[in-house]
Amino acid sequence: MKFSSIIPAGLATLAAASPTRVLEKRSTTWCDSYGSLETGGYTVYHNNWGSAQATSGSQCTTFDSVTSGSASWSTSWTWAGGSSSVKSYSNIALVDVNTQLSAISSIPSKWTWSYTGSDIVADVAYDLWLAPSATADNEYEIMVWLAAYGGAGPISSTGSSVDTATIAGSSWEVYSGTNGDTTVFSFVATSTITSFDGDLNEFFTYLTTNQGVSTSMYATSLQAGTEPFTGTDAVFDTTAYSMSVNKLLKRSSPSDLSNLDRLKLSNPCDLGGLKFGNRGNLSCRKLSSPGDLGRRKLSSPGNLSSLKLGRPGDLSYPSNLRHIGNPNKHYNPSSCCNLGNSGSSLLGTCSKLDPHQEEVPFLS
Repeated sequence: MKFSSIIPAGLATLAAASPTRVLEKRSTTWCDSYGSLETGGYTVYHNNWGSAQATSGSQCTTFDSVTSGSASWSTSWTWAGGSSSVKSYSNIALVDVNTQLSAISSIPSKWTWSYTGSDIVADVAYDLWLAPSATADNEYEIMVWLAAYGGAGPISSTGSSVDTATIAGSSWEVYSGTNGDTTVFSFVATSTITSFDGDLNEFFTYLTTNQGVSTSMYATSLQAGTEPFTGTDAVFDTTAYSMSVNKLLKRSSPSDLSNLDRLKLSNPCDLGGLKFGNRGNLSCRKLSSPGDLGRRKLSSPGNLSSLKLGRPGDLSYPSNLRHIGNPNKHYNPSSCCNLGNSGSSLLGTCSKLDPHQEEVPFLS
């Protein structure tokens, strides 16, 4: 981030994480150079990291509350001098995210805020960090500017945007540059967004698809706040803020019934080729909805007539469990089949199914 004469068209002038869903501490204020508070799954930072560049000024940050995962906080400041330098970044963050981009399904975030003051030069932005591993230094800084005031502009190697993209329902000018060893991509909204409601993972998807960022990168820290350059009696007020990171579910092999609780079958009547793992005899399993062998209850043993079965060891032989060539015999489905507790009354006492053919008289 830097002061720049680049002002994207349409930017308005200044007008007068999975966090814990509980009520947290209230009204903590910092006015020194640094301060932080972990609360409700977030970390709130007061960080006047560039204050030495000012000729005069001060800034205070106040955390108000977190209620049902939504945080409210504010920062007030006056800074003079060093007009091209950022003085601070008061923000709220999800830290230690440490998740590969390829494992993230979505990062929903809502942010409602307002700004007041005089002669303000500042931005309002998400600051998202990527590293090659969970313990490595960050290699990418991704800024999502919801607003730029008074001529504030992003880091840029050329002074011009490299692309225009529509992401999360809004239009953005995309800038690229470096800050030391860190590559910086900045998305600057073409008009100020004071109430954002979108999926931040869409910005990562754009970068991995269009700007060569690898999906193996790790999201490490996800922040949201304001960067002031200069201004008087400024108050930045966040009335509602939330963010969470949703991860993709890991899937086991569909041929392994050791994970039947999560397995969905395209044909619920076809068990052909499935391996039974340590639940090989399907013992003590109740089946509920079609396609989910982890929960379906069968009203009668007859419901097994639609199953296509392989060998005697894994619920074998034809669809009605009768012995081929001798319709008066069938194979014992085991005492733990839990066929709606009807197995014992219709089939007599069930015994444990084993890999061998165990014949019992068929009761019609």
